[in-house]
Amino acid sequence: MLPLLRSGLYLFFSLQINAGIAAAKGHARRLQGSNAVRWNYTDVQYGDDDPDMQLLNIALPPDGEEPYGLIMFHHAKGSTYNDIGPKEVRAAFDSGYAFVSWESVGSAEGAPVDLEVAWDRAETCFQFLQTNAELYGWDANNTIIAGKSMGSVISWKLAHSQDPAIVGIYTVDGLPEPTWLQPEIWYPPDDVVSPAPPTYMVYGPGPDSDDGHNPTNAYPVRDKYIELEEEDKLTFVEGMWDNPELYDRGWINPYGTFHYFPDLIAQIEDGESPIMSPVTSPTNEDSPVSSPNDDDDDDAVAHPYEPFTQGANGLYIGHSFFVPIARKFDTFAKKIPQLFPQHGFTEEFSGGESGTPGNLWNDVAHRTAINASLSTGTIDVFGMTGYTPDGTEETEIHSEYLNFLETGIYPSAVPYIPEYTQWIDLALSYNPDTAIYVGIPWVSYNDLYTAENFTNYNEFTCGFFYNEFVLTLRDLYPNTQILYSCYGPVASMMRQMFEDDNLPDITDLVGSGRTALFTDDGRGHAGEMMKEMMSIIWLKILYDPASNLFQRYIQEVTTWNKGNVRDILSDVFASNIDYNVKEGQQQTVSFWE
Repeated sequence: MLPLLRSGLYLFFSLQINAGIAAAKGHARRLQGSNAVRWNYTDVQYGDDDPDMQLLNIALPPDGEEPYGLIMFHHAKGSTYNDIGPKEVRAAFDSGYAFVSWESVGSAEGAPVDLEVAWDRAETCFQFLQTNAELYGWDANNTIIAGKSMGSVISWKLAHSQDPAIVGIYTVDGLPEPTWLQPEIWYPPDDVVSPAPPTYMVYGPGPDSDDGHNPTNAYPVRDKYIELEEEDKLTFVEGMWDNPELYDRGWINPYGTFHYFPDLIAQIEDGESPIMSPVTSPTNEDSPVSSPNDDDDDDAVAHPYEPFTQGANGLYIGHSFFVPIARKFDTFAKKIPQLFPQHGFTEEFSGGESGTPGNLWNDVAHRTAINASLSTGTIDVFGMTGYTPDGTEETEIHSEYLNFLETGIYPSAVPYIPEYTQWIDLALSYNPDTAIYVGIPWVSYNDLYTAENFTNYNEFTCGFFYNEFVLTLRDLYPNTQILYSCYGPVASMMRQMFEDDNLPDITDLVGSGRTALFTDDGRGHAGEMMKEMMSIIWLKILYDPASNLFQRYIQEVTTWNKGNVRDILSDVFASNIDYNVKEGQQQTVSFWE
């Protein structure tokens, strides 16, 4: 695929535009066959810059009552504003929405799409629809922006413009691979802002697909919603092609690619979802648990470190300092599928303190979802993150650190151990071979600390969780592998490198693009490079690929300065190596050997 041109915002999509695209203008009416959309108005001109291209079709609900809602939809590459499936229009009608299909820019096969022009025309079309709302009978303040593939790209900036008339976003196979080839020119997550409208991003292919619309391309968008604490506004659906109730060599469901559109409407209206089935909450009777001391084998020996060299089916639960790292780990593990053929990935996310183990357990909906995954009995690795102590983290950690320096004694973790054991008991009740993974992130609110103190606090946190939590859990569960990584030092090392002007790929301490170290100066969420480095630490500890394969792997999958990558990974892995010791291993080894 060809890249964005550095000289401007041009995106190379293969487009085929009908030669007769502007054969008729104005409010001409036509009826089509029973298998096509019955447009009420066709070839309506919405702009004067390019009359042969600035055209749209309108389909109004046949049995609806004015004012209707309005969908402004842009097609995918290789089609035009005339090529819309009747199933998608039916989804709009059944929800009381008019459907507008519009054209923006065209090109010959393989020629570039001028994104600046396309984005301007999206705004022009939107204003035309607003101005003529009374004429066509729709509610100007109830507009949903939609697009498929290239159409999502062209609609993207308008959709995230925070215009109060835009109440929702629906994309199909959105932001395909070419979108991401030159992030220094345009990086879609930068356009996502808070507050965001309810958004559905749905994909036919799943994350293992080699299709150019692989949903993993858009994971940075998903991460941006999380960083903005807007994750409740985004629904991300993958693998619709793999659902036999939706797809069998073609869409077999009533609404085609708009299968989840009624769900979006329900969210906009703050009502019950007609698509997503409710989840039944577990009870103590439903989920029997066992005591870690129930094993009568007096000869049990502590479980040594046994990495999953072929990959593992993992479930990872936590907040925005944990789950986004898990997602990057998942992405990297899938880059070369033959390396980790048994890799699988499931997550349960909840932002902030609500994503700690104890709070996830106390939330019925989250506990139900996690229980559903564990109850399959197929989870090889069950990952959790740190707990949240009472009080305010940024004040507590300083006093606890000073006390440790004076006494050499870590604070007691006894009151918080049950937050982990209740989950471990539940997991082992379904699969006694499940390994437990505890991953500890960096200290939040790093803007309150100097780089030196930030480093000290992260190292203190690593030691605290290992000595007070992990070793305790290993004593309680001698027949269960308890894996541990502390990836927080990645953040403190990169911050020090940035302050020392030794991180050339990073230009901003805080920002929204790929060149920022942190994405906010509050909690201090990780930027792209930081997340990637942390996820590779996970990969090394959980899967431990052979060193020659791993070095080649790092060279091929990372785009950052290779010297920086080597330094960061070497130092942070060295700080982790003694947390998980293989049977018979007497000393630490280099990250690269």
